[in-house]
Amino acid sequence: MVGFNGTSESHFPNTIDDCEDGNQGHYHKHGSIDRLAVKTINGGHFKEGSRLLIEAVVYTRMKHSYAADFYYASDANNPSWVYIGEMSASNEGGSKVLSMEHTLFLPGSLQAIRVNLRLGERVSGSTCSGGEKDDIDDIVFAVSRCQEAGEHWFEAEGC
Repeated sequence: MVGFNGTSESHFPNTIDDCEDGNQGHYHKHGSIDRLAVKTINGGHFKEGSRLLIEAVVYTRMKHSYAADFYYASDANNPSWVYIGEMSASNEGGSKVLSMEHTLFLPGSLQAIRVNLRLGERVSGSTCSGGEKDDIDDIVFAVSRCQEAGEHWFEAEGC
């Protein structure tokens, strides 16, 4: 997912459920998620046990206390979001790269990562902050059913 040079993002709302961005946020006038990427740390396939590096490039305004919440769903078709962690996104204004690691636990499905850039406090139990100037984006990726056995790959059913 890559940023947009307008008042709202392309493919709004960039989430896989009914969570929507705040209705008063504007690209680079308020906090925004400019890019969201997920890759394996070792450069291999997405598979059970892989360590992921989640990178969110966020834009924030000076003097505002932004934070980014990271979530994971093992089934992107029916997401049940699990909280990974929080990072401060505040800076002197401008872009900042936020990185967080996560381990994949379940193989063979479409999975998802959510980043919720928000002003103010996190609401425990909520994966969608609902703030007027908040930006929430998801990214979906396929996890291989292929497993490693030593230095050789073998295929599980459906791989």
